[in-house]
Amino acid sequence: MSGDDAGEKYGDTGAEPGTDTVAQQGVAAAGQRLRSEREARGLSLTEVSTQLHLDPRLVTALEAGEDNRLPGATYITGYVRAYARLLKLDEDELAAMAGSSVAPRSELLPENVDLGRPRRGVGLAAWLVVAVLLVTAGGAGWWWFQSRPAGVVLSPAATRDALSVTDTPAAPAVMAPETTEAAAPATPGSIPGPRAATDEASSPAPPPEATPVPSSRIPLELRFTDDSWLEVTDASGAVLAYAMMEAGSQVELQGIPPFEVLLGYAPGVAITYNGQPFDSAPFIRGDVARLRIGDATP
Repeated sequence: MSGDDAGEKYGDTGAEPGTDTVAQQGVAAAGQRLRSEREARGLSLTEVSTQLHLDPRLVTALEAGEDNRLPGATYITGYVRAYARLLKLDEDELAAMAGSSVAPRSELLPENVDLGRPRRGVGLAAWLVVAVLLVTAGGAGWWWFQSRPAGVVLSPAATRDALSVTDTPAAPAVMAPETTEAAAPATPGSIPGPRAATDEASSPAPPPEATPVPSSRIPLELRFTDDSWLEVTDASGAVLAYAMMEAGSQVELQGIPPFEVLLGYAPGVAITYNGQPFDSAPFIRGDVARLRIGDATP
C-alpha cells in the first residue's frame, strides 16, 4: 500500500514529511497485513485486543500505521510480534518490516535545533539560566532514581536480594509452683510428733522452641526466551510489573505473596518462586496464562 492510499484509508495523521513518513509507511505495511489476516480469520478488534491484553486504540493505531499514536520503536516491534504470533504469521518478517523504518524517538531532532556555537549576543545570564535548568533536571533524575520502587530489576545480570529473617524472642521459662507442706496423718495411740513437710516441687516445663519467622517479602524471578506481555501484582495490591518484555530479558521482583501474574505468551517465560522453579504449563490457555503464585489454593 502506498503512503497516499494509507492516508486516504485511515486519515491524515498530521505527520511531517521525512523520517516520520517513512516510519509510518513501514508500520502501515505491517499493520495492513495484520488487519487483512484478522479480517480473513473473522476476528474483531475487541477479540484481538483482549487476547493481546492491549488497549483497542493501540491495535487500531497499529493496523493503521499511525506511528505518532504508538509508544516507540521497541514497543511497536513487540506489538507486531505478538499480533503476528496470534494470527500464525511470520513474526520475524513483520517485525523487521515495521522496525526497519521506525527510528527511536530520542534520535529524532527538530530541524531548527542548532548544535553549533552559540550566536553572538547571547548574554551570560542566558547561559546561567541554562546551567540552572540542567542542574535542576539532574537533581530531579537523581531523586527519581533513589525513590523508585525497589521491587523491579530489569537487568540480565541482576542478583537476587537476600531475604532477612527475624528471630522471635524465646518465651519466658515457666516458674515452678510454690512448695506446700503436707501434714502426716496421725496414727491412733501414737505420740504426736512434728509434722513432716514434703516438698512437692514440680520440674519446670521446657520453654517452647523459638521458630524463625520468614520475611513477608518473597522473591519472584521471570526469564523471557520470547517476547511476552507481563503483569504482576502482590497481595498488598502493589503493581510490581506492567510492561512488554523482550526475548532475553529478565525481571526480579520482591513482594508479599500470593502474586497475581498475567503472561501474554506463557510458553516463552520461565518462573522461579522463592528459589524454586514454578511450572506454569497447567495454567496456559492459548499461550496466555493467569497465575496465582505463593498460595496453597491457586
